[in-house]
Amino acid sequence: MGTTDRNLLRRTAEANEGMGGSAPRSKPLDVLSTAAMRRRAFGGQFPRAAAPFAVVHMDCFKVSKKDVPHTEDGDAIGMPWALVCVDDYSRFCRVYFANSKAKVPGLVKLFLEDIGARSLIGSHFLVHAGLRQHLHVDGGSELNSPRVSAILREYGLSANVTSAPDSPSSNGLVEVFNRILLVDARAKLAYAKVPARFWHFAFWDSANKRNMLASQIRHHKDGTVRHVSPFELAMGVAPAMHHVVIFGAPCRVLLSDAERRRQGKLAMRANVGKVLGWCGDGVQIDGTIRILLGYAVLVGTGSAGRVVHSRNVDTDERELVLRGGLTPWSPTDQDDGRRSESAMEDAPLQGATHGTEGTQPPG
Repeated sequence: MGTTDRNLLRRTAEANEGMGGSAPRSKPLDVLSTAAMRRRAFGGQFPRAAAPFAVVHMDCFKVSKKDVPHTEDGDAIGMPWALVCVDDYSRFCRVYFANSKAKVPGLVKLFLEDIGARSLIGSHFLVHAGLRQHLHVDGGSELNSPRVSAILREYGLSANVTSAPDSPSSNGLVEVFNRILLVDARAKLAYAKVPARFWHFAFWDSANKRNMLASQIRHHKDGTVRHVSPFELAMGVAPAMHHVVIFGAPCRVLLSDAERRRQGKLAMRANVGKVLGWCGDGVQIDGTIRILLGYAVLVGTGSAGRVVHSRNVDTDERELVLRGGLTPWSPTDQDDGRRSESAMEDAPLQGATHGTEGTQPPG
C-alpha cells in the first residue's frame, strides 16, 4: 500500500471517528444468520399541495372481461379502461375512458387539455396557474412510457413522480378514489337497472357529483370554518346544482330531426330512456371533451341500447326517490313529514323537469 492510500485511509478514519455504523468489520457478514432484513413501506407523507392542480394523482382502472362485451377477435365493445385524476389540493376528480391499453397515454393529454380549457388562462400550454410541477402516478407501464414523457414535455412538465414497484400506498389518494367510484358505480347500475357495459357513465356521473359535495374544510384566519366543494376549490366558483338528476331516472327525450324524418310522421315524437348524467360538466365523445348543455340518455334496452345527447329531456325521479325511502315532498308541521301510502301515490310530480314541459309527449 502506498503513502497516498495510507493517508487517505487515515483521514477517512479521523473523519468517521465516533460513528459506530462506519467502523470496518473484522469478520465477513453471514447474511443468512445475522442480517435482519424486513420489508418496510415508505413511512412519510407527501405534503399537500398549496395550489390547485400543483400535484395531480393519476391511476388506471380496468374492468374485467365479464363486465363488457367483446367481439370474436377479443376486442372490447365499450370502454374497459379508465384514467382517474385527482387534484391533491382540492380533491377535484376527473375520469377519462379508453377502449384499449394503448390509448391510455392519450388520456393524459386529454386531461391536460380539459383542465387548460377550464382554467381560462388563454393558452393550453400554460394549462393552469398551479399545474407546473408534476403528476403522481404508480409504477405501471401505462403511465410510465416515452409517449407519456413526450406529452409531459409538451406541456412543460419535465417528469412525473412515480411510486416504487409494489407500493400502491404511495399513491394512496387515487387508490381510495378508485374504490369509492367503483362502489358508487356498482350501486348506481344495480339501483337504476342499467346494463354493466355502461359502467363508465356511472363512474363519470359519480365523479362529477362528488365534486359538488361540500366535503372539504377550510379554516380562515378569523377563526371561521367553511365547508366547500372540490369544484369550488379547483375552479374558484361554486358549482351549479339546478341540473342535477338521479342517475338512471326514467325520462323521455325528444327525437332529433333526422330521427323524425326517418321514422315518419305517424311515429311518436319522443323516446323513453334513462338519464346517465349532465353533459355540461364535460362529456367524452369521440376522443374529445365537449361541454354540452344537455343530458346523456340511454335509449333502448339490452344490446339495442344506445346513448343520445339532448337538452329536450323530461325526467320523473319519483320512482327512484320512493324506492330509496325518501319523500318527494316537503314535510309540514301538521303531518310532520309522514304520509300514507295513498297520499304517496297521489303526490304531484316532484322530479326534475328539464327541457320541454307538459305531461304529454312533445310534438
